Amino acid sequence: MKLELATDVIGVASHALFGSLFVVPCSATKSRILQAGTPLPARDAYTGQAFRMARHRLEKAGAKWCILSGYYGFIWPSTVIENYDVKMEPVNESTVWDECFGAITNRQYARLMTAERIVVLGSKLYANAAAVLLRRKVEAPLVGLPIGKMLQRLAGGDFLNLPNVSSQLPRPGPRSAHTENSQT
Repeated sequence: MKLELATDVIGVASHALFGSLFVVPCSATKSRILQAGTPLPARDAYTGQAFRMARHRLEKAGAKWCILSGYYGFIWPSTVIENYDVKMEPVNESTVWDECFGAITNRQYARLMTAERIVVLGSKLYANAAAVLLRRKVEAPLVGLPIGKMLQRLAGGDFLNLPNVSSQLPRPGPRSAHTENSQT
């Protein structure tokens, strides 16, 4: 009996997603409901074009994903957030970990840290931030692309098929001992 890999509705082989965690940058454009003061799940709060395209493709494929926010740090799509107006700033080794992981549970933190591959679907600023904060290599298939090409790749979902040898940012040095605190 020949074993075949199952594929999802967009034809991505299941094994291509297994062990992968996709990181989607937040967007400056947010829901009017959020702006009016009603907290929303992060998946519904951000309304920028690139965010919506990435969300659509990732959810359709059943991929695991999270969001990297300039205000909240790493959050899951179901995390309820309030409106804010903070831009992502460059991150370095001295960035306080509590500020970047405080909005996620221990289980979500473990999922971030144990994913076989991390794929950041955004600019170099977000890819560098993820690499520094997670203290590991990340794949960054959209870094360096003009916005039109980036949107085209997100719309086509071809980033889901990338092998593990795509653009990778170097792994930063070891993290300090104070980062091992519990996450709520």
